[in-house]
Amino acid sequence: KEAADRYRGESPKGVEPVPGLANAYMVFDPKTPNRRIFIEYKKKVYMIVSGEKIPLATIVKSVLQP
Repeated sequence: KEAADRYRGESPKGVEPVPGLANAYMVFDPKTPNRRIFIEYKKKVYMIVSGEKIPLATIVKSVLQP
């Protein structure tokens, strides 16, 4: 969550948990297509930046697949 806090100003809602994913947070402004998702995996934090209007459920599904 600390990594996501750096970008909290980009969203009117601040940092939000990602539904369906533990240890995952997002910063999203609905006025722009930019969405940042932060996921912890094997003690590292990864940031996924989507510049497209990809539905959140699609991103979550792709992360959960082996």
